[in-house]
Amino acid sequence: MDCTNKSLSKTRYIPKRQKRLAHTVIAQAVADGQIDFAAIDAQSWRFIKKYDKFANKIKVFDQTEPTPGLPFITSKPGLKDKLFCAIKKAIQALSDQDRSLLYLKDLIKLDEEKYIKI
Repeated sequence: MDCTNKSLSKTRYIPKRQKRLAHTVIAQAVADGQIDFAAIDAQSWRFIKKYDKFANKIKVFDQTEPTPGLPFITSKPGLKDKLFCAIKKAIQALSDQDRSLLYLKDLIKLDEEKYIKI
């Protein structure tokens, strides 16, 4: 896909109050014994293990096979290509150190059928 002229700079897609830490809050609840277990995606779990002291209170008892990464989703299908290009460019613009800290390598397109098989 050619990402040369795809831009989202004039539109704001993430509302100011959409910052959510649901996985961290749920993991903390498990660590504190408020709930018995939870399902947390692997990427969130990596960050929790790295940055949250309570992670050592949690024991992983099962997990799914790893996948190449999480899906990016939108309710606006017409933006799919622009979003893909914007995210890909943003990842490529990061320093190697920042990409490593965020556990990012690149963004690739997989058709839905291939992704579901993974």
